[in-house]
Amino acid sequence: MNREDIIMNAVFFSVLTLSILLSIHMAKNGIEPGTDPYWPETFEPYPEPPEDYYDCEEWHGREGKSEYGEYE
Repeated sequence: MNREDIIMNAVFFSVLTLSILLSIHMAKNGIEPGTDPYWPETFEPYPEPPEDYYDCEEWHGREGKSEYGEYE
């Protein structure tokens, strides 16, 4: 085995060992994956937009002056 193979094997087994140790620690302390006390389970829903929010007449179909000049 050359030097690169030894380094890659060392990295692989280090990550594997840390993963196993973390899972043992989590199981021992009753920590479940996916539970974070700083991240809420649900979010407050966004309020509904007003009824005229999607009114296209306000933006389309006007002719005359705008704040950018005249248009047809």
